[in-house]
Amino acid sequence: MHIFRVHILDRIFGDKNFRNMITWKRADAHSDAKIQFPVVSDYILFYAKDFNTSQCFNPQYGPHSEKLLKEWYLYLDLSDSTSEKMSKEEKKFNKT
Repeated sequence: MHIFRVHILDRIFGDKNFRNMITWKRADAHSDAKIQFPVVSDYILFYAKDFNTSQCFNPQYGPHSEKLLKEWYLYLDLSDSTSEKMSKEEKKFNKT
């Protein structure tokens, strides 16, 4: 990835306009793990038109599905900065 950036993209967009390399992690490895280590991430190289004047960063937010909330958000954050797994009663109460 680094060689691609330095030799191609920095020449096109200018190395001073490089902002970030964003790693997009997949939820699973698909089916490529049978013959090699699984590919679980993709990379996005982010350049700005003009690094000094470009205000093009906007945080991206979107709603989560009910299924995702039910299956992945199983812990409560406590006031002492620790967390604990939700009980069945808390899961029912904390539906979002």
